[in-house]
Amino acid sequence: MKGSSLPKHYTISVPVNHRELIDRGLTRDNGEDLQIYYHANVQHPVQIDRVLSGLGTKSATVQFRLQARISANTVDDSSYSLVLGSAVSGSVMDNPDLVYAFHDDFSSSAMKKEWATNNYGFIWKDVEVELDLMETGTKQSCTGPFLRVSNVDHSKTTGWWFEYYLAHRNSCTTRPQFNNKDGGWKYNSKLPTAFTLNTWFHFRYQVIGDRFSQWANNKLVHDNVQDSAVMCLLTIVKTLYDNIKVRFIVTSPPKITLGVFLPGHLSQPLSQSNLLGEKKLPAASCKQIHDASLVNSKTSGSRQEWHLLDQD
Repeated sequence: MKGSSLPKHYTISVPVNHRELIDRGLTRDNGEDLQIYYHANVQHPVQIDRVLSGLGTKSATVQFRLQARISANTVDDSSYSLVLGSAVSGSVMDNPDLVYAFHDDFSSSAMKKEWATNNYGFIWKDVEVELDLMETGTKQSCTGPFLRVSNVDHSKTTGWWFEYYLAHRNSCTTRPQFNNKDGGWKYNSKLPTAFTLNTWFHFRYQVIGDRFSQWANNKLVHDNVQDSAVMCLLTIVKTLYDNIKVRFIVTSPPKITLGVFLPGHLSQPLSQSNLLGEKKLPAASCKQIHDASLVNSKTSGSRQEWHLLDQD
């Protein structure tokens, strides 16, 4: 990983051509055999939670959370593996609460304890927030989330209120606030779709230091805007939120690629995994075919495939 260090609990997103894997008969349609394993101190790998999206497409994504911090300007090609195939057994670990820094889909009527402020939120600085939002109030509503960053003490709040004003349905703006002082409306922009009552909209926000970016229904609305100061809610709103995800972000995100394809078994250390050589996965040399046949003769037909994850 060249660039920023990655904090523990940073969410990694791995691109996967799930369509190709299905067509080659290497994985199941439902994706349950796409699992992430963590190799802690060269110990036997353990499964960790992951979340899938885009199943059956060429641009599927597997997301999981780092189990340990990764220093800046390093390459980690041995700590995590993507595992798939017929040898994967048992229930998959797919709790999104253990994939994102924070997550709530409100499937429970009880509020999670994470909603309580702990240590004034100082551990959260550079974040990406993704959520679904629907306003059910009046046409005079100025709805939208308020993102407080770095210092959330009520007398020193610095953050942004992303405001959607139903009287001007195609526009959105922000009201920056610095040290609890309202900065007024700034950075007016156009939404890709008119904001209307009783309609769900999908928003994504990134806040890094004193800069922010915003996406509405996957369209960029604000691009890396800088301000030193976000706002006060003055009108009556009745806003519904759902599927909230918070991820840590860094200035220079890592490049994630799938590494060497290594057929093998969970019971084997990674270094002893089978070599390529089967019809669906032709080897690069006669020696690879010979070596693979020797190893395969000692193992059963049940197997899974490993992919190393390079964070470069």
